[in-house]
Amino acid sequence: MADQCNFPRCRNFPDLGYIGHEICSIHWNQLCGSDSKTEKRLLKKIGLTRGEGGAVRPITSEEK
Repeated sequence: MADQCNFPRCRNFPDLGYIGHEICSIHWNQLCGSDSKTEKRLLKKIGLTRGEGGAVRPITSEEK
């Protein structure tokens, strides 16, 4: 595991891995409890997005 959560400026230790990213339980709870607009913003911070089928996936270079 990484030394810190992958969210910018977060200094917490990661508690779990999520699609190749180590995140803390605080950010995991934020992701799980967020509405779609907030979830989109949070996922973007760690380089993820929701595809057309609804699955979470990494952002491609064309989407940046």
